[in-house]
This record gives sequence, C-alpha cells and structure tokens, in this order.
Amino acid sequence: MNFSRKIFLTLLLIASLFLASSCKNKKSERLDLFNSIFFTDAAPEATLDEIKERKDFTKMTAASSNNLQKLLKDEKNYLWLKIPFTLSDGLKNKDLGLYIGYLRSANEIWLNDFPIGKSGAFPPKEFSSGFKAHYYSFPNEILNQNEENILYIKVWPGFLSGISQKFYITESETAYLNSENTSFTNSKINMIFTGAMWLVFIFYMIMHFTLRNINHTKEFIIFAMLNCFTIAYLTPFAAAEMPWLQNYGFSYLTFIKLTLLCGAYITVFFANSFILELLGEHESKMLLQIRIVLLLIPILITLFVRKYSSLNVIITISVFLCAGQFGFTIPRIISAVLQKDKQPRVIKLLIGFAPVILCLIVDFFIRIIFKNTTLPFFTLYGWQVTIIVFLCYLAIQFNTTYSRNIMLKDKLEEFNNNLEEIVNLRTKELSDANFVLTRGLEAVANVQQNFLPSKTKFLKGWDISISYNPLSDNVSGDLYDYYFSKDKLEGLGIFDVSGHGIPAGLMTILAKGIINQHFSQGLEKNSSVEEIMANINESYIKEKVNVENYITGILFKFGKVDSKQKCTVELSNAGHPYPLFYTSENKDIVELKYKNLNEQYGMIGIEGLETSFPCVKISTMPNDIIVCFTDGLIEATNKNGEQFGTFRLTNIIQENASKSADEILSKILSVYENFTRASKREDDTTIIVLKRTDSSDFVEEI
Repeated sequence: MNFSRKIFLTLLLIASLFLASSCKNKKSERLDLFNSIFFTDAAPEATLDEIKERKDFTKMTAASSNNLQKLLKDEKNYLWLKIPFTLSDGLKNKDLGLYIGYLRSANEIWLNDFPIGKSGAFPPKEFSSGFKAHYYSFPNEILNQNEENILYIKVWPGFLSGISQKFYITESETAYLNSENTSFTNSKINMIFTGAMWLVFIFYMIMHFTLRNINHTKEFIIFAMLNCFTIAYLTPFAAAEMPWLQNYGFSYLTFIKLTLLCGAYITVFFANSFILELLGEHESKMLLQIRIVLLLIPILITLFVRKYSSLNVIITISVFLCAGQFGFTIPRIISAVLQKDKQPRVIKLLIGFAPVILCLIVDFFIRIIFKNTTLPFFTLYGWQVTIIVFLCYLAIQFNTTYSRNIMLKDKLEEFNNNLEEIVNLRTKELSDANFVLTRGLEAVANVQQNFLPSKTKFLKGWDISISYNPLSDNVSGDLYDYYFSKDKLEGLGIFDVSGHGIPAGLMTILAKGIINQHFSQGLEKNSSVEEIMANINESYIKEKVNVENYITGILFKFGKVDSKQKCTVELSNAGHPYPLFYTSENKDIVELKYKNLNEQYGMIGIEGLETSFPCVKISTMPNDIIVCFTDGLIEATNKNGEQFGTFRLTNIIQENASKSADEILSKILSVYENFTRASKREDDTTIIVLKRTDSSDFVEEI
C-alpha cells in the first residue's frame, strides 16, 4: 500500500468517526430561546434581586453574541442575561432540560429565582467553562407549565466569550445527549488528542536521543517539539474536561497567554522548522536568528498584556508576525518544486498539510463569509489530522530505513561468508601447488605494479603523494589511480576490493579497466561524478560474473584552477572511509561526507543492493589539503588493541599543514609505523595526500 493511499484511508477513518459522533438523536419538540435573550451589565456585587428590578435590558443579536465582552460598559462588570419563555403545549408536563451549544465564560443560572447550575469560576480565581456544551435540568416543581418562566444567567465574559445561537429547551434526555455529542466534537476530542500527543512527544524525544549518533537529521526532535507546543495550543479547547486546571492558582488570563497564544506562536515556529527539515534545506544561523526574533516579539508582547480586552489587538499583531515565519519557508518550497530530486519531498509536504489548509478555507467561508459561529473550528481538527499524517510519514520512513539496513546487514554477512568459503577453498587448492601459487603471486604483483601510476606527481595546482602498502607478497586489494590531461588533474580514485591475496588482486585489475573506461566517458559527456560511480557499479556487477566480492571507494572529479586560484572538487563515496579536508583559511579539518547520511549508502558490486552515491562538492584554495585512505590505516591496532583512528591522522595533518604533500605523507607513515610496531598488520594500506599549490608556480615536468 503506497503512502498516498494510507493517508487517504486515515483521513477517511477520521471523517467517519467525526460524522458518527455528530449524528443527531431522535427528534423531539424544542423551544428556541436565542431570540428571547436580553442583556445588561452590572457591578460584580450586584444581586439577582437587584437585577430583577433593572429596566435597561437590551435584546441580543447574532452579531453581539460572538463577543460578550464587548457588551460590557466596564471591563470589571458582569453580564446578566434575561430569557423569558412560556412552554408550548408539546413540552408541558414533561421532563425538560436546557441545551446551550456553548457559553464560553463563567456562568451561573437561575430558573424562576431558583439556582439550577453553574459552570466555570468567577473572579478572583476566574476560569472559563471552555468550549463544551451545557446541559441544565429543569425541576418540574419550579417550572410554570402555563405561565411565563424567566431564566437569569450571570456571566463573567473573559476571553473568547460568546453564546451559541443553539439555545433551546427540549426533553431532558434529548438535551443531555445533544450536549454530550457537542462536547465531544468541541472539547473531548481535543482532550483525547492532547493525551495522544503527549505519548508521541515522549516517543520521539526517546527516538531522538537514542538515535542521534546515527541519525543526524533533526526531524525527530523538531516533530517532538511540534507535538509539545500543539498540546499547549489545544489545552484551552479541552480545558472543560480538565477541571483540575482551575486549581493551579494562576489567572485565566495567564493561562490563555501561556497556552493558546504562546503555544500557537511556538507551534508555527516549529512547523516551519519541520518544513525546512523535510525539504532537506539547510537553515543558516542568520535565518534561524531572524525566525527566533519573529517568535520572541509576539511572545513578549503577549506576556506583558494585563487586560482581556487587549488580547484581541495582540492577536492581530501576532498573526502578522507569525506569518512572517512563512515568508522564509514558502520561497524554499517553491524552489524545491523546481528541483526534480526534491519534488517527492514537496508532494509529501503538501499531502501532510492539505487537511489543515482545507479546514482553514472551510472555516474562512463558514465564519467570515456565511457568519456561522455555531459549528466548531474545523482548523483544529485539520491540524490534528496533519500531525497524524506526519506521524505516519516519519514512522514509514523509519521503518523503510530500518528494513533497508537489516537487509544490507544480512547481505553483507552472506557475501562475507561466501567470500570466506571461496578464499578457504582457493587457499587449499593453491597450497597443493606452491610453485604455481608463488609464480601467480609474482605475476599479479607485477601486473599491479605496472598498471598503478607514479606515487608522486606534480600537476598544475596540485601536489600528489601516495603510499601503497600491500599486506603481503606485494599483491593488494587496494587500488588507486589518477587521471590527467597534459598538466591538468581531472580525476582521482581510491578503491578497496574485499578480501586479500590473489582473488582481491585479480579483481583490482578488472576494476581498474572499468573505472578508467567510465571516467573517460563521463568526462566526454560532462556527467556528474555520481552518475559515473553508478555506471561503474552497474558494469562491475556484469563483468565479475559469479565472483562474490564487493568494492568500496571514492571517485574525485577536479575542475580547472581559475584566475583566483579557486578549484572545485566533486567526489562520490561508495561505502569508503570519509576523506579529510583541511582548509588553510580557518585551519580546520572536516570529513567530506554528504549532508544527509540517510541518502548515502551502498557499495560497488552487490547485485540487488540499493545504492546511492550522491555528489559532495567543495571549493579549494592554495595550501588546502585532502587526505584519503583505505580502512587499513585507521583500523590498524597497536599492541593494546587500540585503533589508529582519524583523530591521530587529523592531528598530524594540522601540525604539518605547511609542508609538502610528500612530507605530510612521510610524517603519517612514521607515526603509523611507530603505532603498529608491536602488532600484526591485518589489511592493505593506501594513503593519498593531495595539496593545493599556486598554479602560477607550476613548472611542467620534462
């Protein structure tokens, strides 16, 4: 099942659950009260008896119901609602209940002067009842069956306050079930999702810290933080189902600022970070700093707000500042669309964000165009689906990588076992013909010595020095070569055939011809070094027939040295130790490897094994140094079993960077020989030192 189909089925399942939870109960008669609501405001100390004497009630409209706070003459006042009603014949002498789609505030309700319920908390420890629906049962003994009844509702509006136009009396069972259904879609589903996101957050934090040494991308940690701050953002929408939040001692204003607003700002920040990471785009320090500033400004402004009435203005300002985050991301997406290798990433990105984008459009039409405020915020559900989609994407990606690594490990073990059997068989056969063996070794060694180029070479802009040290009998599985035209260095290769002795030596002869052929053809066609390496792999698999071995290696392609002494170098790595690159400008050494190690894998000569040899490109200047080597160097051990490693090699290069390539190589060999003096060598060793020189100092060899 492909990725797109899985996403489609996931969305279909969620939509089905949503529709099922929204199904209406059996129809029963109801008395709509919204058009009978009248309001006034009064000081907090006003009593119900005082309010009953008031004559300044105003009829509530659909527009005024969306923001109850605006109806107050003084922000410190409370709002009082008066709803007179007379029961219709179909509702008389029945168990009745009041249904309110939402009343986002703290409230207390009286029916005919008798208190029937309350929700939320009034100041000084105010807390809104949130986004749930309300149900209140009407006791028959206080309900006038034939005369007028009056509901009074005392309201502390707070932030995002409003009252639903779905405000009616109906049979008690129906009112209760309707309130439960509405509370599920508006509040409970958000609580369920925040609980699930806590688990996802913890899981991906564990994944990040467990795999950080082998997975150098930031996808896991960014996705974990995206879940963490989405939880903060969604908490107010689920707060009605978490009454313990009211007992923490902070005000509702502080709660809203820390969760809904700051949570939204930080979620937008990490959403953009996640987009950049999925696109494989490197974010410079300057860009990151600018985005952090755009994040901190709305956070600081929000935290200093002291009034609920000021939050609406702050939200407007903050929306524009948060939108600035996308000003850096959208151009990267557009650029990725134009790059063929990144188009699959863009498609996954668009599929992932499609639910929240579609729901944003739906909410815009429902609330702005059609001015309907009775439906829930679909964008909340869209964002939740988006999180689920990316959760599936990361899980599938991890599973694919893990499965590929297991397959690679199994195949390598199989090939190594087969190779060992072949070597043992050949060794037994050759031990019976020692004379033939000796002559064979000499023949292979002579061929190798004749086809390998000079170990020291001066070309325009380059000083090359090479150490080639077979394990025994002068027959090696290591292979090096460089390619030049007149005085210009065009390419260089270092390869390591699996195994030792004659089998490995013979395969180096085959490999050299294949590598030379494809490098020459690649130069003529101006092919990338990645394409050349892929062609070498394909040809080697065909030519070696039934020989079970493989090759690791690096192929370099060199550009011209320009008038400013700059020279571009491209390289492709097929499972070989990373070369070291010393830059004379900052005197620093780095390993030359592809930026995303998950996209560089495989080696040469294994049929059916998926490979990827992406190109690494660098610019070199005079006195820069490149050192490449086979694993016989860094895996060599001393008498204590300690490996030579790249750390010692790095120190030698830095300490001798001012010297020639030959002098640097001599120093490496000196330290290496002292290190391994008391231990047995286990592998062939080849080292190549390339040092950039000023091309104007070049004197052509005679």
